Amino acid sequence: AFAYCRNLKSVTVNWTAADKIVQISLNVFNECPEGWTLIVPDGTESLYIADSSWGPYTANMKVYIPVTLRRGLDSGDNYIGYFATFYSSESAYDLTGTNTKAYTGVLEDIEDEYEVKVLKLKDAGNIIGQGMGVVLKYAGEDQGSETIDIVLMPSEETATAGENILTGTDVELSLEDIPENSYALSYSKEHGLGFYYCNYEGWTIAAHKAFLTLSDSPAKSIIFQFDGEPTGIKDVQGSMFNVQGSVYNLNGVRVNENYKGIVIKNGKKFYQK
Repeated sequence: AFAYCRNLKSVTVNWTAADKIVQISLNVFNECPEGWTLIVPDGTESLYIADSSWGPYTANMKVYIPVTLRRGLDSGDNYIGYFATFYSSESAYDLTGTNTKAYTGVLEDIEDEYEVKVLKLKDAGNIIGQGMGVVLKYAGEDQGSETIDIVLMPSEETATAGENILTGTDVELSLEDIPENSYALSYSKEHGLGFYYCNYEGWTIAAHKAFLTLSDSPAKSIIFQFDGEPTGIKDVQGSMFNVQGSVYNLNGVRVNENYKGIVIKNGKKFYQK
């Protein structure tokens, strides 16, 4: 099919099961230029490497990544857009044609009794650079649905984030693997969409998601700010945030507020009922 296609840049395939991958003959890519890219669904790389007919073409393999943006509401149940986060250390990705914008972020303190921090988001353009954590926001109108799905394709272009507190992960992180004082994008019926402190048992951060980590003590709340207009969560207090520091059991494993027994907090032992 592609034999003697000397300007071939890439071929994208979407088979996600070994028994569904179509077998090709040896001359399909005959005389194609060196360096063309095979683009496969995220998580299927090993299937194509192991496949006898596709394996020889996986040296320049990259992945495309499906992303689900979820309908965001503020603490007053008002629609504020469709949001997700994204991160990849393996490739840059292109938002062209998705009607979605990427934002990098910096934190600013607000001098008030609630220890609020503001995540100020800056438009990062259409290219999400390699190793750049971003917040994604759908640029269109409310679709009346809970989710919107887009597909991010790898890009040969590059982009730099500049000052950006958002980092991320290429693999799923369980609670014990998440860095201390980290926040991930989530939603609470009580407080709306925002970055919430990752301190609950069972909390995970999915692969290719961005999050942020504070170098000092956790904030009680983090709010978004697009173009000077704050949205998202605010004035979050109480048990949602472990504002005095993380809690560990005697084995050094981080635990949540429901754990019962002797715990270590800020270097001291306590009995948690």
